[in-house]
Amino acid sequence: MLYNTIESIKKVNNIFNITFMKESFTRFTRWLACALLTLGVAMSSSLRANELCEDVTGLSLVSVSSSDAIIMWGITDTKQVKDPSFVLKVSTTSLAANAIESATDLFLDTTIPSGEILYVLEGLDVNTTYYVYMRSDCSHDYGGTGDWVSLVFKTYCEPTSQLPIQESFASNQLTDCWNKDGNVGFSNSIRSGSTGYSASFSATSTNGAYLISPPIDSDFGNLSITLKAYGASGRTLSVGVMTALGDLSSVERIASFNLSQSWTEYYVALPESYAGTTGLTIVIYAAPSDITTPIYVDDIMIFQEPCKRPSGLAVSDITTDAALLSWDESSKAHAWTISVTPEGGSEQLLSANAASYSLSNLTYNTSYTVKLKAQCDNGSESDWSDPVTFVTECPQLVVPLEENFNSYPLNSANYPECWKFPGSKGVGTPSVMINIGMDKGYSATGATGDNALMFKPAAAGINLFAILPPSNNVDLTGYQVRFTYSYQDLSAGNLYFGYVTDINDTTTFHALTPALPRTAIYSAANNAGKYEYEVSLAELPQDAKALAFKYAGVS
Repeated sequence: MLYNTIESIKKVNNIFNITFMKESFTRFTRWLACALLTLGVAMSSSLRANELCEDVTGLSLVSVSSSDAIIMWGITDTKQVKDPSFVLKVSTTSLAANAIESATDLFLDTTIPSGEILYVLEGLDVNTTYYVYMRSDCSHDYGGTGDWVSLVFKTYCEPTSQLPIQESFASNQLTDCWNKDGNVGFSNSIRSGSTGYSASFSATSTNGAYLISPPIDSDFGNLSITLKAYGASGRTLSVGVMTALGDLSSVERIASFNLSQSWTEYYVALPESYAGTTGLTIVIYAAPSDITTPIYVDDIMIFQEPCKRPSGLAVSDITTDAALLSWDESSKAHAWTISVTPEGGSEQLLSANAASYSLSNLTYNTSYTVKLKAQCDNGSESDWSDPVTFVTECPQLVVPLEENFNSYPLNSANYPECWKFPGSKGVGTPSVMINIGMDKGYSATGATGDNALMFKPAAAGINLFAILPPSNNVDLTGYQVRFTYSYQDLSAGNLYFGYVTDINDTTTFHALTPALPRTAIYSAANNAGKYEYEVSLAELPQDAKALAFKYAGVS
């Protein structure tokens, strides 16, 4: 029949029939290729049957539950034979490449019609790993078959109501009913305890790393999570809820944490918007990132918390003697206990009946630590929230001011009150320190035994500052600053006097002087190398918050 078709085309000899002849001849060569391959005849690479059929590409998991899964795929669309059907084999054991074709003990062995790109796997066992193998089939058009591609997934457990759920990674295998997606491994060198493992998350710029809890048959409005995490500065770990089982695109982020290179415990209370919702899963994940250093997670616990810890504690409107506390309101809490502890002082407990509180009668320039716990309508009390620390403001600069540093011994922590010295203090470098001994006479008066403020950096390029008390509300019109300074040697750094527009940000320093000149170094023997300088404050701008010295030093 094929021969007769070719003969008739030769006789008619028009464009349409010539095209048809070429197509028929191509189909004949495909048939011949398949036949010869079946007979074991060697052929050139241009006639290999599996090079004619479109290959399966992008085989992936759309969603998975405890009993069903949806897979999807595409085709390369670069080969001669189009519209292949698809051979699908599913096994509960991993198959070697040369054993897929002949495997018999399979969960599923079927052929999917041409044009399909989705398939629903039904009747799966819970908490079971499945191995999926697929290839294209062009035998309908003598195009042979494509190469096998594979996919591995694990079904979920049935939702559990047994809480708490804990995962401490005792081994390098997940506890039953936990799942993972992306590059999640295990480490026994970086872990929170002295034994066992931690989970390591290695996200890439295109793929995240996900750790997925068992489905939970409990009111998500009462759930909280604690975990410990470790990661390089700049890495972020997130916690979310997967609202469609097995579908990572349904993850709703609840909280994110900026990690540090120390094991830290983090707490997450699920929002009340999930109240009454069951059957969801908790997802701990590292989203796609250009920072590829691993994140480590350990000691996860998911638990019911009838009275949740307060969250979102923040401090604002800080003054010399007051501050405003605020936190996230909860419909189940009607009162809160606030703990306020000054540095080096005793704890004070306060009561609040709203989600904010104004602290008063505080001491200026003092560090305070605050935390709170809730009293709920069901009669229970929460644990304490994470603490927050703040420092009250200093009072404004009092003028006239005189400071000769004589009341501060060497290496003392008792620096002039409300002066700021960005960087370390004391004998370490870089530092700003009070100095006596060999450097007597450095102070403004030059009297024997007087101290001075020494700027001592560790290396070239390090800037050190001494920032005076805030003066933004002080009228300095008509005032001037006079000080004495000395350099250790002629190759030392440069000293400047000026102001900052933000007392907590040294990059806002603006010089009112050039680099202060020096022509000789200090000598205690002849009192040489001491310079006196005066600066008028008449032109001080309105945004100046505090006067400051800057030393751009060398080692």
